[in-house]
Amino acid sequence: MQSVKTLIIGGLALFDISLAIFFITPQDFVLASSQKTAQEVFLVCKSDARYQECIGEEFAKVMDARGFGFLSETLLSYQTLDPGIRGCHTMAHETAQALKRKFSVLWKDILRQIDPGLCGGGFMHGVLEARVGDDPRFNIDTRSFEEICHGVVQENFSDSCAHILGHIIFVEKEGNLKVSLNVCRGLAGEMLFQCYGGIFMEDSVRMSFSDHGLGPEPFRNWQWFLRQQERCREYNGDEFLEGGCFFDLAGAAAEVYGFRAANVYDICMTARFSLARERCYIRASNIIIIASPPNTNPNDFDELCGLIYFDISVNNRCISWTVSALLDASLLFMPRGVRFCERKQGLYQTKCFNELIGQIQNRVSRQDRHIRFCNALPAHYQEQCKE
Repeated sequence: MQSVKTLIIGGLALFDISLAIFFITPQDFVLASSQKTAQEVFLVCKSDARYQECIGEEFAKVMDARGFGFLSETLLSYQTLDPGIRGCHTMAHETAQALKRKFSVLWKDILRQIDPGLCGGGFMHGVLEARVGDDPRFNIDTRSFEEICHGVVQENFSDSCAHILGHIIFVEKEGNLKVSLNVCRGLAGEMLFQCYGGIFMEDSVRMSFSDHGLGPEPFRNWQWFLRQQERCREYNGDEFLEGGCFFDLAGAAAEVYGFRAANVYDICMTARFSLARERCYIRASNIIIIASPPNTNPNDFDELCGLIYFDISVNNRCISWTVSALLDASLLFMPRGVRFCERKQGLYQTKCFNELIGQIQNRVSRQDRHIRFCNALPAHYQEQCKE
């Protein structure tokens, strides 16, 4: 009798296990595998002096072997292990650079696979640099912007593409600012603005410039900031030139002022043209919300997108672009996004939570994860998010 009971219990246990396995989806296996991969990369790189470069190199191996979808899951798992890597633009750029030989041949296919906005466009930056920045036969001109940013890159990321090409132009012209800026002159509107902004930013930070052995990165101190500020005064005779320069100056000001919004906004308000003031103001908000503690207080976003401007359209753009920038950096910044929206009032708060919901619906495909993110919202927004 005992043996029969044991057999029955054993059979039921096997049935339970079989049932559990039946309900495990391929996504569950991917998630578990990506978590294991993230832990392996963390163990390899955690003590490496070239920490972000090390992660980039290891992630390049992951992407080469498993594709971009698996890499995206691995990145999310890694950002859980190390929240400091949630601002992942540099790491993403390093990943693409580590695969430059493959990307330079298959760059169009890779651009169609990746999320161009992920990590603040870091992956897209690396892929484009591998294609045009490391090919001496390729010369960027206004026709290149049309071919690449409208012909290859997803249309809603064409402006980001123009910004990245601006970075590459500065490297291609070996740091000659005036010659670099002249390349943009056949463009118009947002493409022109982003081309100028990318050039001015590379002139400031010189990361790609340094990677190509053209000179060192600058020390980001007060002297460095004052040079960038004076440079913007030299270009305040043209709306788009000044706009592109102040777009970059927002980042420099954030660094030297310790990511304090009020101080950075004050710098933005010194611009001559409204375009420069507004875009500096919005980019400063994007940068500050992503900064890691102690550079920013994730529980206090009262000043962001509301301290200076009383223009509804400007503040709505600021809210929309800041939410997008936050989740471009990492989906794990969702709690920070909720706190940001909770600090808004009235219609601004509604706008903010609608933007968060849109980001969840567009970015989160796993149903269990989608529900979890929706449940993190205030109760009266949760059902709208789950629709």
